[in-house]
Amino acid sequence: MAKILAPGSGRRLTSSALNNAQPLTIVVSNLDDQAAANYKISYRVNAGAWASANYTDIINPAGNRQITVTNLNLATASVYNITVAVTNLALTDPQNANDTMSITVKQVDNPVMNLSGGYLENFEATGTVDLLGRSYVGIEGAEKWDFTQSKPFGHLRNFVNSDITIEGNKSMSLDNAHNQRFDIAGSSYNTLTGTFNLGNYNTVTTELRCEFDYIMHGLPKFDTGNRVWVRGSDVDPWLPLLTYQLDTANMGVVYNSGTLSLTDILAAAGQSFSSSTQVRFTQYDTSRIAATYFGNGVTMDNFKLYTVTDDVHLLSIDSIYRYNCGLSSTVPMKIRVRNGVNNTVYNIAVFYQLDNQPVVSGMIDSIQGKDTVEYTFAQTMDLSATTDYNLSSWVYVPTDTYRLNDSIMNFGIKNQPVVTTFPYLETFESNDGFFFAEGTNSSWAYGTPTAAKINHAASGSKAWKTSLTGNYNKQEYSYLYSPCFDISQLANPRLSFSLASDIEDPGSSVFDVGFVEYSHDGYTWQKLGAAGQGTNWYSNDSVQAWTSTNEDYWHVATIPLPKDGNIVSFRFVLRSDQGSEHEGLAIDDIHVYDLINPIFNQAQFPAAIAQNIGAGQTAQYISGSDIGASIFNPGSALGTTAVQDYKHT
Repeated sequence: MAKILAPGSGRRLTSSALNNAQPLTIVVSNLDDQAAANYKISYRVNAGAWASANYTDIINPAGNRQITVTNLNLATASVYNITVAVTNLALTDPQNANDTMSITVKQVDNPVMNLSGGYLENFEATGTVDLLGRSYVGIEGAEKWDFTQSKPFGHLRNFVNSDITIEGNKSMSLDNAHNQRFDIAGSSYNTLTGTFNLGNYNTVTTELRCEFDYIMHGLPKFDTGNRVWVRGSDVDPWLPLLTYQLDTANMGVVYNSGTLSLTDILAAAGQSFSSSTQVRFTQYDTSRIAATYFGNGVTMDNFKLYTVTDDVHLLSIDSIYRYNCGLSSTVPMKIRVRNGVNNTVYNIAVFYQLDNQPVVSGMIDSIQGKDTVEYTFAQTMDLSATTDYNLSSWVYVPTDTYRLNDSIMNFGIKNQPVVTTFPYLETFESNDGFFFAEGTNSSWAYGTPTAAKINHAASGSKAWKTSLTGNYNKQEYSYLYSPCFDISQLANPRLSFSLASDIEDPGSSVFDVGFVEYSHDGYTWQKLGAAGQGTNWYSNDSVQAWTSTNEDYWHVATIPLPKDGNIVSFRFVLRSDQGSEHEGLAIDDIHVYDLINPIFNQAQFPAAIAQNIGAGQTAQYISGSDIGASIFNPGSALGTTAVQDYKHT
């Protein structure tokens, strides 16, 4: 007995459903050197009686023959153990061990779903699931779900380790069981598909949604193959539902999909709900899950299906960002609100609260089905103080049946001062200079550096550094933000600062980096400058960042500022991986100024330049239009002071 080709497992009320006349098809091999033309094939289902028939179809020596033995009644939802045996009636078979074969086939039940109380699959009822290199229909304890893989190392587990599990004791994880490294062709395309009998619903009258939690492990190596799909029936084309979110600054975190309207997606494609509506999770990569943030794979849990009768969604606060420059005492409060269902919703109450001040309310008369409106409250916000604010906003409709998207709570607002007087110099000796740090695993701190290598400030005793006493953190993606600068009146603006850096040496690969970004609105940030520009700007031109371990001494870095906006802000960025940590970046003596005279870059002044420098005066020594030196005299008069400038070579 070589193989049982059919039947395979199926699911009722789908295109794969088994019926009452399901063919039993096998392949019989003749391993002898004589033709076989007299043999008996017997079969039975579960513990039923054996049924047999004799065959005279010739099977040539070392040949095979495909035979449909009978039609089986497998229409009832059940598990069927099918055993088939072949007996040579012409000769005594010297090897009986390979005469019999068994398979297990399931007809998975597919009852009509009633979503009045919603559907939740958290996989806690499943037993041990560890499927390697084999597809499976109707996972026990979660029978609506099937697994497929394209390669032998395709892997599905419901437990990797407790760190990977999203909630409870079990979550479904898709990956490769083996690190394929550069064997891209050997990487498995894995799927976890849920099939739902939603025949009682339609896209015209029902707002039906799904929601789930997931982890995207590591950084995907492929642009495609990692997303979620939906289709109205199992014979319809797949439609994209969600691309897994990936935040390189915060790898391995649990994301919630948010409420996803299956109604909208299916209706837009001309599909509808049916007895075989499907949602599919796909995963495609070269490696296995090693940690929440490392390796490759996808973990999913807490899959929900539910209907919504009314749903008003607070989409965003549009009038303010997290980082702001010079806000006024009359900042408008604008929100965007969406009606998530097909029917018009009336009398939408809207609210906001700034810090612990009284709640401000308003009313939107109506929002048509699936429409979005922008609403501006009559009362403005006083955000003029240079400080942090906490803003919350919410909407309310009594008939709303989905409340999780009704509010945006504890939205942090930072109002930074705007510097208008130049040259600007911040030495951090008096205070933090209105600089502040945020980010993932941030180690930035203000004070006196006392680390092993960077153990003092560039001037005075205070500076900003990634950990004043030691190294930056693993998996750090942190930012040191500056105040705002109005450079509209500067003809040739420059940013200059004292820098010391000790970052993991890249070797053949870049692991940790430091760089500077700028913004004109506090929301969109761009990398500032490039290696080879300015002075001491970025040590690594392949990633445009500082990546050296041997620049832990204080030195000045300078870069021209873009003139594509009047207000500009900066942030110093430190990004690290899970490997070795070093002392990182230290920043001092921030200088923003107008470079009216370029720096003198010739061999020497044609002749020494003399100036009379009085007490408290600054003298600039200029040859042509280029500046060679600047002397500030804080003490008594120096009198006539001559300077000759020589270029260091």
